[in-house]
Amino acid sequence: MERYLREILTIGKTVFDEVRATTALVVGCGALGSSIAEALARLGIGKLVVIDADVVEEANLSTANMFGVEDLGRPKVDACKERLKGVNPDVEVVTYHDVIDPSNVEKYVGSADVVFDGLDSLYARLLLNDACVKLGKPLFYAGVSGEYITVKAVVPGKTSCLSCFLNYDGDDRNACDVVGTTVLAPTVAASLQVQLFLNYLRGRVKDELILVELDDLRLTRVELSRNPKCRSCGLREFPYIRGEIRPGSCEIKRIEGRTEALQITTGTSYVKICYPEGCFERRRY
Repeated sequence: MERYLREILTIGKTVFDEVRATTALVVGCGALGSSIAEALARLGIGKLVVIDADVVEEANLSTANMFGVEDLGRPKVDACKERLKGVNPDVEVVTYHDVIDPSNVEKYVGSADVVFDGLDSLYARLLLNDACVKLGKPLFYAGVSGEYITVKAVVPGKTSCLSCFLNYDGDDRNACDVVGTTVLAPTVAASLQVQLFLNYLRGRVKDELILVELDDLRLTRVELSRNPKCRSCGLREFPYIRGEIRPGSCEIKRIEGRTEALQITTGTSYVKICYPEGCFERRRY
């Protein structure tokens, strides 16, 4: 217990025991998701499930704390699992070379106690939101753009959800644009998400959106309320799970095929990544 002594002195034994008993799902293992996963592992989360189908590229090295040059070309979740087991062998780490879509999102969300959004896609996070609201699983969201961060806790039945104030209409004309950031923004965002998780365990949940402007070191809280006409938490129609709203052309998506070992094919405008479990394709940045 010496490993967690300072943590227990800060959050108390009761909350620490709840952390140890929790299964957390982290969707996405890029700069944001890997920072979330590492923070949870250091806290001593009981079980950590991480999903991502992409591989580490050179551009990831300047924004993600977890990856080094030795990880280039490796699946992100493989590098993540190795790192996390080195950080804290007490934590059970399960990883999947996969992406969420309407066919599997409920399976993944249903296996966890809490869910963390480590995504960079509006469509995917609203699909994840649909599943969390439908299944009653707390979701800890963060969005990062440059030095601007937004974070929120979605607790079904108690707070508004992401679809109350975010909307994806299928127009992805600007979705393929590469948005810059620094290593600082996803690190701060992940810390805030995990802090919201600790506050949730303490019974301290506020329906608010937290906005952080790092360049001005400014934090703003915006009070929110549930939208009775929200198609997710209000009307409970869950249009993303039902497939009414389709992903844009820039989403990483599952395609036909599989290989005996990892195989990466790079075209002029795309990257194809194949595993024994299946193949995925995304736009080349």
